[in-house]
Amino acid sequence: LVCSENHPRLGDTATIDEILQESFTQLVARASGIKEYHSLIDDVLGERIIGFRSKSLMTIANAISSTELIGFLPESLVDYYSSSIKLKKVTTPFTIAPIQLYLMYNRASLNNSGFAELIEHITKKH
Repeated sequence: LVCSENHPRLGDTATIDEILQESFTQLVARASGIKEYHSLIDDVLGERIIGFRSKSLMTIANAISSTELIGFLPESLVDYYSSSIKLKKVTTPFTIAPIQLYLMYNRASLNNSGFAELIEHITKKH
């Protein structure tokens, strides 16, 4: 779980009650793994408030960093970008099993040094 580095209510740890007071982000995807992941989160957090949905993890990360929204992001993405977009990991009283995500991109995107560096970072971790 992550929030903005300057989130006014969440610290380094949070209870379920504290988490449920916040608005969440949600990844929109048709993949069965993502739907299964949403079901797992629903089992733990029940009826949470979804304040923002996007098909892009980067858009979600940026929304979290610049608002009071919170959400679940891949740890490798958070580790890579946390210092530049000011994300903070929040420890929760529950764990969510990791899921397999796939990154699709155009080869021409590798001409962007920042994107190429991200791909290299993810590839090294996995």
